Amino acid sequence: MDRPEVPSRLLTPEEVNELLPQIRKALREIDRLRAQNRRVRGRLIDLDTQWGEEILRPDTPDHDTYEGLQEELDDAYKAIRKWVHGIHELGGHIKSLEEGLVDFHAERDGRMIFLCWQRGEPRLEWYHDLETGYAGREPLDGTKGA
Repeated sequence: MDRPEVPSRLLTPEEVNELLPQIRKALREIDRLRAQNRRVRGRLIDLDTQWGEEILRPDTPDHDTYEGLQEELDDAYKAIRKWVHGIHELGGHIKSLEEGLVDFHAERDGRMIFLCWQRGEPRLEWYHDLETGYAGREPLDGTKGA
């Protein structure tokens, strides 16, 4: 996702760990909505294939279904944006919806870093420099490897 703006506050690892239940819930909802969108888009493609531009005419038999699916898709996208905004309000910056990768601004040894958490990890254990991204993750406890 886009590079976040200057943080309004810096978080500690302890604060991030306290936020993880809310982050996990938001990501589950986003995943559910994205799966719903894939199904709806598939159905819209089927209707487009079947009817072509005729699907846009109100007298086409599947027109109301098509319009309803379009509305469902729009509503789901709005809901996804709301959940993403909620994560941002908590101080998280989504780096990948697919991987459930979320960064949080922090300070370490006098420099700005990202605390880095990924779906499936039981707690926050990683950080990386602002420029290095996920590939530059290092353990918070200072051990090397992983």
